[in-house]
Formats: sequence, structure tokens, C-alpha cells
Amino acid sequence: MIRDNPDNAPTVLIVEDEFLIGLDMEIMLQDCGYGTLGPCDTVVSAMQALDDNHVDAAVLDLDLQDGTSVPVAERLRDEDTPFLFATGRPRKIPEPFSDVARVVKPASRAQLERALGDILGRSE
Repeated sequence: MIRDNPDNAPTVLIVEDEFLIGLDMEIMLQDCGYGTLGPCDTVVSAMQALDDNHVDAAVLDLDLQDGTSVPVAERLRDEDTPFLFATGRPRKIPEPFSDVARVVKPASRAQLERALGDILGRSE
């Protein structure tokens, strides 16, 4: 379910398997004026969220409870949905995604806001 989407703001899917990090990211994104979906802690739940909802962008942790977020990234790329990785292990991002924006966790609100603004073309 999409939460806190003021004035039809872009909706961001959060894919993060650590509950507190996902909750913190959700709060930070809402504070930045984004609607949020998630956090999803598995590839399966992220794919289901994408099946059931429209999202404008996504923030993906690399390592999830049931594997890596690579299948989610592949789907987002195929659907031309912008996304970025938020991971504590940026060197583990597979080569096919070396061009994808990333923030290193723990990421600050300013880092997330800037990175999302860049991929959504909302930078000032």
C-alpha cells in the first residue's frame, strides 16, 4: 500500500530487509515529500509490490532475505523505472549495474534526497 503521497508526489518503492533501516528510510523519504511503498524485505514481496502498484522510482538494498535485489533491478530497468542502490557493500553491485546511482548506508536524508532528485530529474 502506498503511504503518505502528498499532492501526487513521486512514489518510491523501498526494498530493504533490515526493518529499522527500512522504517528510517521511509520516514526520510516522506520528509522529503515522496510517497512511499514498502519497505519490502524480499525479492518476492518487491515483485508483488511492483505487480500491484505504480512506482516512479525505487531504492534497493543489495542483499535481501531471499537473495539479492538484482531481479528487482532487472525488472525496473526493463520497465524504464529509475532506481538506485542503498547498500553498505557498494563494491558488490554487479557489473551490469555499475552505471546505477548509489548511496552508501547508512545514508543521510540529504544523500537520499539528492540521489533521488538526480534520478528523477528533480535536482535544483
